[in-house]
Amino acid sequence: MPQMPGRIVSVDISPDGTRIAAAATLDGKSQVRVWNSEFDTKLPDEIKAIVAKRVADRSSEEKKTLQEYRSKPTEELLRLDVDKAATYAVCVAADNTVFFTTADGQVHHVDQQGEPIKTFAAAKIDTDSKTSRLVFDAKKWSESRSQQESKQKEQVRSVAIDPAKIERLVVQPTSIRFDSPYAYSQLVVSAIGDDGATTDVTRQVNLTLPDFVTYSPSGLIRPIQDGQGTVAIALGSQKATIQIAVDGISSPNAAAGKNPPGSRPSDRGAVDFVRDVNPVLSRLGCNQGTCHGAQKGKNGFRLSLRGYDPVFDLRALTDDLAARRINPASPNESLMLRKPLGLSPHQGGALMKRRDPNHVKLHRWIADGCHLELRTAKDD
Repeated sequence: MPQMPGRIVSVDISPDGTRIAAAATLDGKSQVRVWNSEFDTKLPDEIKAIVAKRVADRSSEEKKTLQEYRSKPTEELLRLDVDKAATYAVCVAADNTVFFTTADGQVHHVDQQGEPIKTFAAAKIDTDSKTSRLVFDAKKWSESRSQQESKQKEQVRSVAIDPAKIERLVVQPTSIRFDSPYAYSQLVVSAIGDDGATTDVTRQVNLTLPDFVTYSPSGLIRPIQDGQGTVAIALGSQKATIQIAVDGISSPNAAAGKNPPGSRPSDRGAVDFVRDVNPVLSRLGCNQGTCHGAQKGKNGFRLSLRGYDPVFDLRALTDDLAARRINPASPNESLMLRKPLGLSPHQGGALMKRRDPNHVKLHRWIADGCHLELRTAKDD
């Protein structure tokens, strides 16, 4: 059979066995082809005589003749190029018309010459259903974290420092800039006492923040929307301020998804495999040497150690075992999400919670089509 561009994602044989169809996709462009599968199974006498000989006894001319016979082109009956969608299934009907489905949720029906007969939705799409993209709610997440941290905060407050003995406050970082809804910054406030001793007072200070960011009692700051302002820190008579800026989260460009090649996607909540997804797999321990990053993987699933080979990881997640780990049409049913959420049996146990930052990143990457951008700018 002739070579097709990209990965062959589906193959089908007509009910009468006379036609074979295949669909392949590469970089969002697809190709659907149909060939005649009626072959003359009777070998010519000349070919029979050559095949009857041992390979070592065949002359160069006989080898050439045999190769030409085996390389005869298969009759192509149909060829369709789909430039704007990835194809994931093809089927030849009893009347030899062809159906194929694309990633935009459409089923295309064409006749034997490739002329369109009908295009229709594979299923009714509800944008509010479980197939829709998740959006990370930093404010709600911080509130839930605040409840969990309240007891820890009280324990820290029980070992208080006398504000009168504080000479100055040291705040790290000295400024904060966010460019992603998933970004965060841990604020650390140290008090320098009159004796020169340094004490962590992050949970004891009073913070005044702009309304475009949120924070937890432990000092973890997350963005909500675009803006610029000042974070004021106070403890006793000592005060300090740092500048904070949020950009590219709720701006017009973010809503339109306009991004320069190789940059972080600024579309509200869009993620990049190299910069966002692989770090989550590392943080959860999935690609570590004790888990799927081991030399032979774990339980039939292998990732590159600490994500050093994103191409290998992408193929392991989206191609291996008929792509059983990923379901872009219904991301919530993907094993990549169900196992770390504890919804399906997982030797590693539950590693994340629903709608936490890690879950939203993985869900969004699957819902967006599991893309890999190797030109992504790396952090310094």
